[in-house]
Amino acid sequence: MKVFLSISILLLSALLILGGGCETEEAEQTNRNYDIAIPDDIHPDQVKTLTQSPSNPKTYYAILAPSMELDVLSFIGVMKSEDRGANWEEVFVSEFDVLDFKIGSDGILYVLDIYEYGGGSMEVYLRISVSRDNGKTWETTGEIAKNEPADPSQKQPFITNAISDLIIDQENPGKSYLLYKSDFGSKNFNMALETTDYWETWEIKELILTK
Repeated sequence: MKVFLSISILLLSALLILGGGCETEEAEQTNRNYDIAIPDDIHPDQVKTLTQSPSNPKTYYAILAPSMELDVLSFIGVMKSEDRGANWEEVFVSEFDVLDFKIGSDGILYVLDIYEYGGGSMEVYLRISVSRDNGKTWETTGEIAKNEPADPSQKQPFITNAISDLIIDQENPGKSYLLYKSDFGSKNFNMALETTDYWETWEIKELILTK
């Protein structure tokens, strides 16, 4: 059963802007150019983003993504440095690709990555992982589809260019969203996954524009 979420146009616009990675305070932390050294066995093209910890200016997290131009990939996932890049450690491993990394106001780490590929072009199933101890251990949702069918054979994949970044509610710990388009014909994000318990559970909600 669908749960309908009625929100104002202004709020929806704010969510879409956050999902699109505009210059919010959080986006600035992720996209700012940093003078940080990376390990010798990591190709610069692999570094998708660098995120500085809001609680420790010496700590950085790097998303390392696959690159079509590289013959060999040393690592795909998230690495962490606690000394401005002098030393790095692997804290999250992804089999395919990390799509987003966020830090909540309570210090909780979030990773959105590809769990497996679907049968068609750009079709993916996702997972969201949460760490409460700065990346030492992770709790994961397992596979997420854009529907919750009783029959697993009826699950529907997401489309990679039709999903948002993770949207973390910094004023309400545990609450976050992932927006997506229900089909190719959708002009804007019209569906959302919402959690209030750090992705232990979540609901599928329909976004409805109200005036």
